Amino acid sequence: MRRKFHQFNAFKILSALVLFFCFAPFSFAQTDAELLASLPQDAMRQIVPRILKWYFKPRSAPKQIRLAARGIKREWLPEIRNIEFVLVSDEELGQTGNVFFFKYYEPVKDRYEIGFAYGEPDCSSTGDIWYFRVSERKVRLWRPENMGFGSGCGSGEDYGPPN
Repeated sequence: MRRKFHQFNAFKILSALVLFFCFAPFSFAQTDAELLASLPQDAMRQIVPRILKWYFKPRSAPKQIRLAARGIKREWLPEIRNIEFVLVSDEELGQTGNVFFFKYYEPVKDRYEIGFAYGEPDCSSTGDIWYFRVSERKVRLWRPENMGFGSGCGSGEDYGPPN
């Protein structure tokens, strides 16, 4: 009797551990905004304007660039001649169509990875991956060649950046 009781308890404990490790990654998932907000503010203060300046050059005619506000502060936005960055809140995203946005970040060996994309942040989008390292107060940022990502919701529409 005692042996069956111990076998049953061991089975229950083992089953609980298996279930925990199967579902734990899903219960602790963070949103892109939470992940971006967890980065050091000094690093994001350097990363955001550098990436935006790489993509958006001064123009002869005024242009508005809609940028998802997730994890981004207005004071990080660079000043570029005839470019106006308009921050779009999560509440406005569904009403405004496609936007540019910072996707996520994650540690990869001795560096971090961050994505910059165009499309719908929670649906169809395409973007580039950037790497960065943080040391003391300096951020080393680079974009590896041919490194991008895409996501989709099955709509089949073209989600490339506008001209």
